[in-house]
Amino acid sequence: MNKLAPLAILLLLTLITPAFAVIQVDLPLSKIWDSSKTVWVGEVSATTDELRVVEIKLTRSLKAPADQTQPPDSLKVQIAQPESLYKQISKGNTVILIRGARDILIHLADQWCTAAEIPGKAKAFRITGLNEKLRGTFPGRSAMLALALDELKEKKSTLLDAAPAKFLSTQEKIATLDQVGPIDRCSWQFLDGQSILTVHSGNQHRRFAISEKGITPFDGKPEPAASQPAAPTEDTGANTISATRPTTDSTLTLSVDFPKGSLISRTLGRFGDRGEECSLHLLKSGILRLEFPDVRNNPPKTADDLQLLGSKLTSHITEWKDGITDGLLATCDANADGRDDAVIVSTHGTLLLLNRGFGAFLVVKPTGDAFTSALAACSAGKLGGLLVIRTNNQSQLELWHASTPPPKSP
Repeated sequence: MNKLAPLAILLLLTLITPAFAVIQVDLPLSKIWDSSKTVWVGEVSATTDELRVVEIKLTRSLKAPADQTQPPDSLKVQIAQPESLYKQISKGNTVILIRGARDILIHLADQWCTAAEIPGKAKAFRITGLNEKLRGTFPGRSAMLALALDELKEKKSTLLDAAPAKFLSTQEKIATLDQVGPIDRCSWQFLDGQSILTVHSGNQHRRFAISEKGITPFDGKPEPAASQPAAPTEDTGANTISATRPTTDSTLTLSVDFPKGSLISRTLGRFGDRGEECSLHLLKSGILRLEFPDVRNNPPKTADDLQLLGSKLTSHITEWKDGITDGLLATCDANADGRDDAVIVSTHGTLLLLNRGFGAFLVVKPTGDAFTSALAACSAGKLGGLLVIRTNNQSQLELWHASTPPPKSP
């Protein structure tokens, strides 16, 4: 048989196989799992400051070569570079070791690290640097990565790695309002099962009820409590966050100091590592997740762009290279998968932060008429996709519905 025949067959199959374009992470976690030979999970049991050595007690083996009957009880890892990584390690931290055909990866202190075996020492490894290329694969915490790997072992992964390239490309204008004057900004509120859009124009504001049926003037009920506070017009530097948990109707107040002038917008949603209620904050420097502590006296935990997205939020819009200047942050379920996503609408474009699960997000930049001069957006509920409020060149408000077309059959 001609040696070139298998290559020719492969090329032919490539040509006749339908290609489904997607927006996805560069290296999905599933590919790392498939190419790995060993996957161990453990926790930090002790540290030695002088040599920056971390002792790890193995708690489970998710994958091992067929000839390995029993994994070791413990490992030792020396932090050669970067030295700062050692200061981030605490007893009880989750650690994952992934051995491939040529490379060894260790996820420690919520960071992907490149490692190598220490010659002559059994079950001892040396971390030689951070692996920044894998931030996009999974940017979150080590404990959550272990759970995502548990699912891959069971062949039931729920980690979202991709979205269709034509995401939210089916767009339809639902309604147009009469002229409402120059629009400064918009904010969302929620009352009795309906979304209330407040349009701010100078010192005046008008409110409208938004639903799948259209947009109508709000009937003058008492001002509802804001689930999406308006962007602050007067910045005091310190911001007190009052959040109501929908599941318990209890109110939690946290005092968080942001640099003066840094807070642009915020929203609540189930954005936590395990789907817990959290708040997302749009700052001039990027995005910040604030997790509510179980005990109110404990400081809240935070996660920033790199731990949520695997990249800086400012890198996704050219005009944000020197900092985010404006934007409205709102909660939605853009792909109708039951997970809370976030949408950021600004004068420079719209970004969707699709919830991948386990505290990670995939950044998608939707385009089209619905998102041109967009002012605000929210979930379209049972319709799927988003309801988008935009303004046209007659200073009129338009309500659009944007959804994702179903994939074509092969």
